Amino acid sequence: MVEFVTLLLGLVVGPTFVEVAPSPPAVAVELRLDGTPVATIRRPPWTADIDFGDELAPRRLEAVAIDDAGREVARVAQVVNYARSSYEAALILDPASPGKARRGRLVWRAVLDLDPETIELRFDNAPLAVDPGGTFELPAHDPQNVHALEATLTFPDGSLARADLALGGVHGERVTSALTAVPISSSPNQPWPVEAVSSWLEAAREGTSIPQPFATSAEPGVVFMVKDPASRADLRQVQNALLRWGNGRPQHSGLLTYSVHAASPRPLRLGNSKQDGTTFELWNLGKVHPEQGLWAHILGFQMPQHPKAVPGSAERPKRGKKQMWDSLALAGAQAARTNRPRALVLILSGPPATDRSQMTLAGTARYLERIRVPFYLWVPDRKTRGRLEAPPTARVYAGLRGMVEMQDDVTIELASQTMVWLEGEFLPQEVTLSAMAPEHVELVR
Repeated sequence: MVEFVTLLLGLVVGPTFVEVAPSPPAVAVELRLDGTPVATIRRPPWTADIDFGDELAPRRLEAVAIDDAGREVARVAQVVNYARSSYEAALILDPASPGKARRGRLVWRAVLDLDPETIELRFDNAPLAVDPGGTFELPAHDPQNVHALEATLTFPDGSLARADLALGGVHGERVTSALTAVPISSSPNQPWPVEAVSSWLEAAREGTSIPQPFATSAEPGVVFMVKDPASRADLRQVQNALLRWGNGRPQHSGLLTYSVHAASPRPLRLGNSKQDGTTFELWNLGKVHPEQGLWAHILGFQMPQHPKAVPGSAERPKRGKKQMWDSLALAGAQAARTNRPRALVLILSGPPATDRSQMTLAGTARYLERIRVPFYLWVPDRKTRGRLEAPPTARVYAGLRGMVEMQDDVTIELASQTMVWLEGEFLPQEVTLSAMAPEHVELVR
Protein backbone atom coordinates (compact mmCIF):
# COMPACT_ATOMS: atom_id res chain seq x y z
CA MET A 1 0.00 0.00 0.00
CA VAL A 2 1.04 3.62 -0.48
CA GLU A 3 -0.54 6.86 0.68
CA PHE A 4 0.18 10.58 0.30
CA VAL A 5 1.13 12.25 3.55
CA THR A 6 1.22 15.59 1.72
CA LEU A 7 -2.30 16.57 0.62
CA LEU A 8 -2.07 19.43 -1.89
CA LEU A 9 -5.30 21.39 -1.44
CA GLY A 10 -4.09 24.90 -2.22
CA LEU A 11 -2.91 26.19 -5.58
CA VAL A 12 0.52 24.79 -6.37
CA VAL A 13 3.25 26.15 -8.63
CA GLY A 14 7.00 25.61 -8.73
CA PRO A 15 9.03 23.13 -6.63
CA THR A 16 6.84 21.56 -3.94
CA PHE A 17 7.69 19.20 -1.10
CA VAL A 18 5.80 15.87 -1.30
CA GLU A 19 5.84 13.04 1.26
CA VAL A 20 4.45 9.53 0.78
CA ALA A 21 4.06 6.55 3.11
CA PRO A 22 4.60 3.09 1.56
CA SER A 23 4.28 -0.26 3.35
CA PRO A 24 5.57 -3.77 2.49
CA PRO A 25 6.01 -5.30 0.03
CA ALA A 26 6.84 -1.90 -1.49
CA VAL A 27 10.56 -1.09 -1.55
CA ALA A 28 10.37 2.03 -3.77
CA VAL A 29 7.86 4.67 -4.81
CA GLU A 30 7.76 6.31 -8.24
CA LEU A 31 6.08 9.73 -8.43
CA ARG A 32 4.41 10.59 -11.74
CA LEU A 33 3.06 14.00 -12.79
CA ASP A 34 0.40 13.77 -15.50
CA GLY A 35 1.69 10.28 -16.32
CA THR A 36 5.36 11.28 -16.60
CA PRO A 37 7.82 9.88 -14.00
CA VAL A 38 9.39 12.79 -12.10
CA ALA A 39 11.05 11.11 -9.07
CA THR A 40 11.81 7.70 -7.59
CA ILE A 41 12.21 7.31 -3.82
CA ARG A 42 13.98 4.17 -2.57
CA ARG A 43 14.48 4.78 1.15
CA PRO A 44 13.19 6.87 4.06
CA PRO A 45 12.52 9.70 4.37
CA TRP A 46 9.95 9.09 1.64
CA THR A 47 10.05 12.66 0.35
CA ALA A 48 10.82 14.50 -2.86
CA ASP A 49 10.60 17.98 -4.37
CA ILE A 50 8.30 17.99 -7.40
CA ASP A 51 8.32 20.91 -9.86
CA PHE A 52 4.76 21.82 -10.87
CA GLY A 53 5.96 24.47 -13.32
CA ASP A 54 5.47 28.24 -13.42
CA GLU A 55 1.90 28.16 -14.80
CA LEU A 56 -1.14 27.23 -12.73
CA ALA A 57 -2.81 24.22 -14.32
CA PRO A 58 -4.84 21.20 -13.23
CA ARG A 59 -2.42 18.30 -12.66
CA ARG A 60 -2.57 14.67 -11.53
CA LEU A 61 0.11 13.45 -9.14
CA GLU A 62 0.47 9.67 -8.75
CA ALA A 63 2.50 7.58 -6.34
CA VAL A 64 3.26 4.05 -7.60
CA ALA A 65 4.58 1.52 -5.08
CA ILE A 66 7.08 -1.02 -6.50
CA ASP A 67 8.28 -4.30 -4.94
CA ASP A 68 11.81 -5.77 -5.07
CA ALA A 69 10.98 -7.52 -8.36
CA GLY A 70 10.11 -4.20 -10.02
CA ARG A 71 6.37 -4.90 -10.07
CA GLU A 72 3.68 -2.36 -9.26
CA VAL A 73 1.91 -3.35 -6.03
CA ALA A 74 -0.17 -0.25 -5.27
CA ARG A 75 -1.04 3.14 -6.69
CA VAL A 76 -2.66 6.30 -5.34
CA ALA A 77 -3.36 9.64 -7.05
CA GLN A 78 -4.45 13.13 -6.15
CA VAL A 79 -5.68 15.92 -8.40
CA VAL A 80 -3.91 19.25 -7.86
CA ASN A 81 -5.17 22.76 -8.70
CA TYR A 82 -8.64 21.64 -9.60
CA ALA A 83 -11.97 20.98 -7.86
CA ARG A 84 -10.59 19.42 -4.71
CA SER A 85 -12.43 19.51 -1.43
CA SER A 86 -11.45 22.31 0.96
CA TYR A 87 -10.77 19.63 3.59
CA GLU A 88 -9.22 16.19 3.09
CA ALA A 89 -7.91 13.41 5.31
CA ALA A 90 -6.02 10.16 4.90
CA LEU A 91 -5.30 7.15 7.14
CA ILE A 92 -1.76 5.75 7.15
CA LEU A 93 -0.65 2.55 8.91
CA ASP A 94 2.90 1.72 9.89
CA PRO A 95 4.58 -1.36 8.31
CA ALA A 96 4.34 -3.57 11.42
CA SER A 97 3.66 -7.28 10.96
CA PRO A 98 0.01 -8.21 10.33
CA GLY A 99 -1.95 -9.58 13.27
CA LYS A 100 -0.20 -7.45 15.88
CA ALA A 101 -1.30 -4.14 17.33
CA ARG A 102 -0.28 -1.46 14.82
CA ARG A 103 0.25 2.22 15.13
CA GLY A 104 -1.05 4.60 12.54
CA ARG A 105 -1.53 8.24 11.67
CA LEU A 106 -4.51 10.29 10.58
CA VAL A 107 -3.33 13.24 8.47
CA TRP A 108 -5.43 16.11 7.21
CA ARG A 109 -5.14 19.32 5.24
CA ALA A 110 -7.39 22.39 5.11
CA VAL A 111 -7.08 25.32 2.71
CA LEU A 112 -6.88 27.76 5.63
CA ASP A 113 -4.59 25.50 7.69
CA LEU A 114 -7.38 24.90 10.20
CA ASP A 115 -7.21 22.11 12.74
CA PRO A 116 -10.36 20.02 13.27
CA GLU A 117 -12.51 20.71 16.30
CA THR A 118 -13.33 17.04 16.75
CA ILE A 119 -11.85 13.76 15.48
CA GLU A 120 -13.88 10.55 15.57
CA LEU A 121 -12.11 7.29 14.74
CA ARG A 122 -13.85 3.90 14.60
CA PHE A 123 -12.49 0.39 14.07
CA ASP A 124 -15.12 -2.16 13.01
CA ASN A 125 -17.71 0.44 14.11
CA ALA A 126 -16.28 0.66 17.66
CA PRO A 127 -14.72 3.93 18.93
CA LEU A 128 -10.93 4.01 18.78
CA ALA A 129 -8.77 6.45 20.72
CA VAL A 130 -6.81 9.01 18.70
CA ASP A 131 -4.62 11.81 20.04
CA PRO A 132 -4.97 15.45 18.87
CA GLY A 133 -2.05 15.01 16.49
CA GLY A 134 -3.76 12.09 14.74
CA THR A 135 -1.74 9.17 16.16
CA PHE A 136 -3.60 5.99 17.07
CA GLU A 137 -3.03 2.29 17.76
CA LEU A 138 -5.18 -0.50 16.35
CA PRO A 139 -6.43 -3.22 18.66
CA ALA A 140 -5.27 -6.80 18.08
CA HIS A 141 -7.25 -8.29 15.20
CA ASP A 142 -7.39 -11.27 12.86
CA PRO A 143 -5.57 -10.34 9.64
CA GLN A 144 -7.46 -13.05 7.72
CA ASN A 145 -10.70 -11.09 8.10
CA VAL A 146 -11.60 -7.75 6.59
CA HIS A 147 -11.72 -4.84 9.03
CA ALA A 148 -12.97 -1.27 8.53
CA LEU A 149 -11.19 1.83 9.85
CA GLU A 150 -13.20 5.05 9.55
CA ALA A 151 -12.31 8.63 10.51
CA THR A 152 -14.54 11.73 10.60
CA LEU A 153 -13.08 15.20 11.23
CA THR A 154 -15.26 18.24 11.97
CA PHE A 155 -13.79 21.69 11.27
CA PRO A 156 -14.71 25.06 12.85
CA ASP A 157 -17.00 26.07 9.98
CA GLY A 158 -18.94 22.79 10.23
CA SER A 159 -17.25 21.15 7.22
CA LEU A 160 -16.41 17.46 7.41
CA ALA A 161 -13.51 15.41 6.10
CA ARG A 162 -13.69 11.62 6.01
CA ALA A 163 -11.16 8.87 5.44
CA ASP A 164 -11.86 5.14 5.15
CA LEU A 165 -9.49 2.18 5.07
CA ALA A 166 -10.24 -1.52 4.59
CA LEU A 167 -7.54 -3.84 5.93
CA GLY A 168 -7.08 -7.55 6.28
CA GLY A 169 -7.99 -10.31 3.86
CA VAL A 170 -7.27 -9.23 0.30
CA HIS A 171 -7.95 -5.57 1.07
CA GLY A 172 -5.73 -2.72 2.09
CA GLU A 173 -6.41 0.04 -0.40
CA ARG A 174 -8.52 3.03 0.47
CA VAL A 175 -11.56 3.06 -1.85
CA THR A 176 -13.07 6.36 -2.91
CA SER A 177 -15.84 7.28 -5.32
CA ALA A 178 -15.13 10.29 -7.55
CA LEU A 179 -17.41 12.26 -9.85
CA THR A 180 -16.60 14.95 -12.44
CA ALA A 181 -18.92 17.75 -13.61
CA VAL A 182 -18.20 19.06 -17.13
CA PRO A 183 -19.88 22.41 -17.97
CA ILE A 184 -21.23 22.81 -21.52
CA SER A 185 -23.26 25.57 -23.13
CA SER A 186 -27.02 25.40 -23.54
CA SER A 187 -29.91 27.77 -24.23
CA PRO A 188 -30.84 30.04 -21.27
CA ASN A 189 -32.85 28.13 -18.69
CA GLN A 190 -33.03 25.08 -20.98
CA PRO A 191 -30.47 22.57 -19.67
CA TRP A 192 -29.73 19.54 -21.79
CA PRO A 193 -31.27 16.22 -20.69
CA VAL A 194 -28.80 13.39 -20.15
CA GLU A 195 -30.22 11.49 -23.15
CA ALA A 196 -29.23 14.34 -25.47
CA VAL A 197 -25.60 14.57 -24.33
CA SER A 198 -24.92 10.81 -24.09
CA SER A 199 -22.53 10.85 -27.08
CA TRP A 200 -21.20 14.41 -26.92
CA LEU A 201 -18.12 13.91 -24.74
CA GLU A 202 -14.98 11.91 -25.40
CA ALA A 203 -11.43 11.56 -24.11
CA ALA A 204 -9.07 14.23 -25.37
CA ARG A 205 -6.20 11.73 -25.75
CA GLU A 206 -6.22 8.68 -28.00
CA GLY A 207 -6.04 5.35 -26.25
CA THR A 208 -8.12 6.51 -23.29
CA SER A 209 -11.85 6.61 -22.74
CA ILE A 210 -14.43 8.22 -20.51
CA PRO A 211 -17.75 6.74 -19.40
CA GLN A 212 -21.10 7.86 -20.72
CA PRO A 213 -22.72 10.71 -18.76
CA PHE A 214 -25.10 9.45 -16.10
CA ALA A 215 -26.80 12.76 -15.24
CA THR A 216 -27.07 16.45 -16.11
CA SER A 217 -27.95 19.38 -13.86
CA ALA A 218 -28.40 23.15 -13.98
CA GLU A 219 -28.63 24.35 -10.40
CA PRO A 220 -28.71 28.09 -9.61
CA GLY A 221 -25.35 29.52 -10.56
CA VAL A 222 -22.74 31.26 -8.46
CA VAL A 223 -20.60 34.35 -9.06
CA PHE A 224 -17.30 34.79 -7.25
CA MET A 225 -16.22 38.42 -7.08
CA VAL A 226 -12.82 39.94 -6.30
CA LYS A 227 -12.91 43.67 -5.72
CA ASP A 228 -9.98 46.09 -5.61
CA PRO A 229 -10.36 48.29 -2.49
CA ALA A 230 -9.03 51.20 -4.58
CA SER A 231 -12.14 51.05 -6.78
CA ARG A 232 -14.45 52.59 -4.16
CA ALA A 233 -14.42 56.11 -5.59
CA ASP A 234 -15.02 54.84 -9.15
CA LEU A 235 -17.91 52.65 -8.02
CA ARG A 236 -19.45 55.54 -6.07
CA GLN A 237 -19.64 57.53 -9.29
CA VAL A 238 -21.30 54.60 -11.05
CA GLN A 239 -23.74 54.19 -8.18
CA ASN A 240 -24.75 57.86 -8.31
CA ALA A 241 -25.26 57.66 -12.05
CA LEU A 242 -27.38 54.53 -11.80
CA LEU A 243 -29.56 56.06 -9.10
CA ARG A 244 -29.92 59.27 -11.14
CA TRP A 245 -30.66 57.62 -14.46
CA GLY A 246 -32.34 54.47 -13.21
CA ASN A 247 -30.81 52.12 -15.81
CA GLY A 248 -29.27 49.62 -13.39
CA ARG A 249 -32.34 47.37 -13.50
CA PRO A 250 -31.41 44.03 -15.10
CA GLN A 251 -32.88 43.34 -18.52
CA HIS A 252 -33.01 39.59 -17.85
CA SER A 253 -34.49 39.60 -14.33
CA GLY A 254 -36.31 36.33 -15.02
CA LEU A 255 -32.93 34.54 -15.16
CA LEU A 256 -31.54 35.89 -11.87
CA THR A 257 -31.29 32.65 -9.88
CA TYR A 258 -27.70 32.83 -8.67
CA SER A 259 -25.79 33.89 -5.57
CA VAL A 260 -22.65 35.94 -5.07
CA HIS A 261 -19.49 35.33 -3.03
CA ALA A 262 -16.74 37.88 -2.51
CA ALA A 263 -13.04 37.26 -1.97
CA SER A 264 -10.58 39.69 -0.43
CA PRO A 265 -7.29 40.42 -2.26
CA ARG A 266 -5.47 40.63 1.06
CA PRO A 267 -2.39 38.61 2.04
CA LEU A 268 -2.91 34.88 1.59
CA ARG A 269 -0.87 31.83 0.78
CA LEU A 270 -0.82 29.55 -2.19
CA GLY A 271 -0.24 25.86 -1.63
CA ASN A 272 3.56 26.14 -1.44
CA SER A 273 4.07 29.82 -0.75
CA LYS A 274 6.57 30.95 1.86
CA GLN A 275 5.11 34.46 2.09
CA ASP A 276 3.81 35.79 5.40
CA GLY A 277 0.09 35.51 5.96
CA THR A 278 -2.18 32.55 5.35
CA THR A 279 -5.49 34.36 5.06
CA PHE A 280 -7.99 33.93 2.26
CA GLU A 281 -11.13 35.82 3.22
CA LEU A 282 -14.38 34.83 1.56
CA TRP A 283 -17.87 36.22 2.15
CA ASN A 284 -21.19 34.81 0.98
CA LEU A 285 -23.14 37.87 -0.19
CA GLY A 286 -26.32 35.90 -0.85
CA LYS A 287 -28.72 35.71 -3.77
CA VAL A 288 -29.12 38.31 -6.48
CA HIS A 289 -32.43 40.16 -6.20
CA PRO A 290 -34.43 40.29 -9.47
CA GLU A 291 -35.18 43.99 -8.99
CA GLN A 292 -31.62 45.00 -8.13
CA GLY A 293 -29.31 42.74 -10.09
CA LEU A 294 -25.63 41.94 -9.68
CA TRP A 295 -24.56 45.59 -9.64
CA ALA A 296 -26.22 46.11 -6.25
CA HIS A 297 -23.82 43.56 -4.75
CA ILE A 298 -20.85 45.09 -6.56
CA LEU A 299 -21.62 48.62 -5.39
CA GLY A 300 -22.77 47.63 -1.91
CA PHE A 301 -19.92 45.29 -1.03
CA GLN A 302 -17.14 47.09 0.87
CA MET A 303 -13.86 45.64 2.07
CA PRO A 304 -13.78 45.65 5.89
CA GLN A 305 -11.43 48.31 7.26
CA HIS A 306 -10.07 46.02 9.98
CA PRO A 307 -10.89 42.40 9.13
CA LYS A 308 -10.67 39.89 11.91
CA ALA A 309 -7.95 37.27 11.66
CA VAL A 310 -9.20 34.02 10.21
CA PRO A 311 -8.63 31.00 12.51
CA GLY A 312 -5.35 29.41 11.51
CA SER A 313 -3.92 32.52 9.92
CA ALA A 314 -0.40 33.53 10.79
CA GLU A 315 -1.15 37.22 11.20
CA ARG A 316 -3.67 39.93 10.44
CA PRO A 317 -3.65 41.17 6.83
CA LYS A 318 -1.29 44.09 6.36
CA ARG A 319 -2.30 47.33 4.69
CA GLY A 320 -0.88 47.96 1.24
CA LYS A 321 0.09 44.34 0.58
CA LYS A 322 -2.51 43.18 -1.88
CA GLN A 323 -2.34 39.88 -3.71
CA MET A 324 -4.93 40.56 -6.35
CA TRP A 325 -4.04 37.89 -8.88
CA ASP A 326 -3.47 35.16 -6.29
CA SER A 327 -6.89 35.93 -4.78
CA LEU A 328 -8.40 35.82 -8.25
CA ALA A 329 -6.93 32.36 -8.90
CA LEU A 330 -8.12 31.03 -5.53
CA ALA A 331 -11.62 32.44 -6.09
CA GLY A 332 -11.69 30.73 -9.50
CA ALA A 333 -10.69 27.41 -7.92
CA GLN A 334 -13.48 27.84 -5.36
CA ALA A 335 -15.96 28.58 -8.15
CA ALA A 336 -14.97 25.42 -10.04
CA ARG A 337 -15.24 23.42 -6.82
CA THR A 338 -18.97 24.23 -6.51
CA ASN A 339 -19.77 22.08 -9.59
CA ARG A 340 -22.48 24.63 -10.42
CA PRO A 341 -22.85 27.13 -13.28
CA ARG A 342 -20.20 29.70 -12.42
CA ALA A 343 -18.51 32.96 -13.36
CA LEU A 344 -15.78 35.13 -11.86
CA VAL A 345 -15.95 38.95 -11.73
CA LEU A 346 -12.97 41.23 -11.07
CA ILE A 347 -13.62 44.90 -10.20
CA LEU A 348 -10.41 46.81 -10.87
CA SER A 349 -9.61 50.52 -10.57
CA GLY A 350 -6.57 50.16 -12.81
CA PRO A 351 -3.20 48.38 -12.98
CA PRO A 352 -2.15 47.86 -9.31
CA ALA A 353 0.83 49.99 -8.32
CA THR A 354 2.04 47.28 -5.94
CA ASP A 355 0.98 43.66 -5.74
CA ARG A 356 2.71 40.77 -4.00
CA SER A 357 1.06 38.01 -6.00
CA GLN A 358 3.01 35.03 -7.22
CA MET A 359 0.72 34.97 -10.25
CA THR A 360 0.16 37.54 -13.01
CA LEU A 361 -3.17 38.69 -14.42
CA ALA A 362 -2.44 36.94 -17.72
CA GLY A 363 -1.34 33.73 -16.01
CA THR A 364 -4.39 33.71 -13.76
CA ALA A 365 -6.68 34.29 -16.75
CA ARG A 366 -5.15 31.31 -18.52
CA TYR A 367 -5.72 29.20 -15.41
CA LEU A 368 -9.39 30.26 -15.26
CA GLU A 369 -9.82 29.23 -18.87
CA ARG A 370 -8.21 25.85 -18.13
CA ILE A 371 -10.60 25.13 -15.26
CA ARG A 372 -13.61 26.40 -17.27
CA VAL A 373 -14.56 29.44 -15.20
CA PRO A 374 -15.72 32.41 -17.38
CA PHE A 375 -13.87 35.60 -16.41
CA TYR A 376 -15.45 39.09 -16.41
CA LEU A 377 -13.36 42.22 -15.80
CA TRP A 378 -14.71 45.73 -15.08
CA VAL A 379 -12.65 48.94 -15.11
CA PRO A 380 -13.88 52.53 -14.54
CA ASP A 381 -13.34 53.93 -18.05
CA ARG A 382 -11.93 53.27 -21.52
CA LYS A 383 -8.69 55.09 -20.69
CA THR A 384 -8.01 52.63 -17.88
CA ARG A 385 -8.96 49.80 -20.20
CA GLY A 386 -6.31 50.98 -22.66
CA ARG A 387 -3.60 51.07 -19.97
CA LEU A 388 -4.40 47.62 -18.69
CA GLU A 389 -2.91 44.63 -20.49
CA ALA A 390 -6.15 42.71 -20.26
CA PRO A 391 -5.82 39.03 -21.22
CA PRO A 392 -7.72 37.95 -24.34
CA THR A 393 -9.61 35.31 -22.32
CA ALA A 394 -11.33 37.99 -20.18
CA ARG A 395 -14.59 39.76 -21.07
CA VAL A 396 -13.69 43.41 -20.38
CA TYR A 397 -16.23 46.16 -19.54
CA ALA A 398 -15.79 49.86 -18.78
CA GLY A 399 -17.79 52.55 -17.02
CA LEU A 400 -21.51 52.83 -16.36
CA ARG A 401 -22.61 51.22 -19.59
CA GLY A 402 -20.13 48.40 -19.05
CA MET A 403 -21.50 47.72 -15.56
CA VAL A 404 -25.02 47.27 -16.93
CA GLU A 405 -23.84 45.16 -19.86
CA MET A 406 -21.69 42.97 -17.62
CA GLN A 407 -24.54 42.17 -15.26
CA ASP A 408 -26.75 41.10 -18.18
CA ASP A 409 -23.98 39.04 -19.79
CA VAL A 410 -23.17 37.27 -16.50
CA THR A 411 -26.86 36.51 -15.97
CA ILE A 412 -27.19 34.95 -19.42
CA GLU A 413 -23.92 33.04 -18.97
CA LEU A 414 -25.05 31.38 -15.74
CA ALA A 415 -28.46 30.50 -17.16
CA SER A 416 -26.75 28.90 -20.18
CA GLN A 417 -24.53 26.30 -18.50
CA THR A 418 -25.45 22.62 -18.21
CA MET A 419 -23.33 20.46 -15.92
CA VAL A 420 -22.73 16.99 -17.41
CA TRP A 421 -21.80 14.41 -14.77
CA LEU A 422 -19.30 11.60 -15.36
CA GLU A 423 -18.33 8.79 -13.01
CA GLY A 424 -14.62 9.03 -12.23
CA GLU A 425 -12.11 11.82 -11.65
CA PHE A 426 -11.07 13.66 -14.82
CA LEU A 427 -9.05 16.80 -15.38
CA PRO A 428 -10.63 19.47 -17.61
CA GLN A 429 -8.06 18.90 -20.36
CA GLU A 430 -8.86 15.18 -20.44
CA VAL A 431 -12.43 15.68 -21.69
CA THR A 432 -13.44 17.24 -25.00
CA LEU A 433 -16.47 17.44 -27.28
CA SER A 434 -16.95 14.65 -29.81
CA ALA A 435 -17.97 15.00 -33.43
CA MET A 436 -21.50 14.05 -32.36
CA ALA A 437 -21.99 17.32 -30.44
CA PRO A 438 -23.92 20.06 -32.29
CA GLU A 439 -21.81 22.89 -33.72
CA HIS A 440 -23.36 25.50 -31.44
CA VAL A 441 -22.49 23.57 -28.26
CA GLU A 442 -19.20 24.49 -26.55
CA LEU A 443 -17.28 23.58 -23.44
CA VAL A 444 -17.64 26.46 -21.00
CA ARG A 445 -14.52 28.62 -20.61
